[in-house]
Amino acid sequence: MSPGGGWDDAVAANKEKGFFNHSANAVTKNGPVYCFWEVKEGISAEDFQEFIDGPSGPGFGQDALMNICKPIDTSLMNGQTPYPPVFS
Repeated sequence: MSPGGGWDDAVAANKEKGFFNHSANAVTKNGPVYCFWEVKEGISAEDFQEFIDGPSGPGFGQDALMNICKPIDTSLMNGQTPYPPVFS
């Protein structure tokens, strides 16, 4: 979706719920796509999985994507995150 086509509203609504997508990174033309999401502190892995698979997630609840959620182990990067935090 382009700016003004509802995308900005969706991003703001997801951010209000505690979810923010930093990037979507295609690896090949046929997939997979690795996405970097940030969640507010206190949101469980189960809550995130429910969101990502649901109507507000990137597949709009249509079972179009196989979402496998994994936390980033920031200890491997001296506590650094791939992107500046949105929720701090």
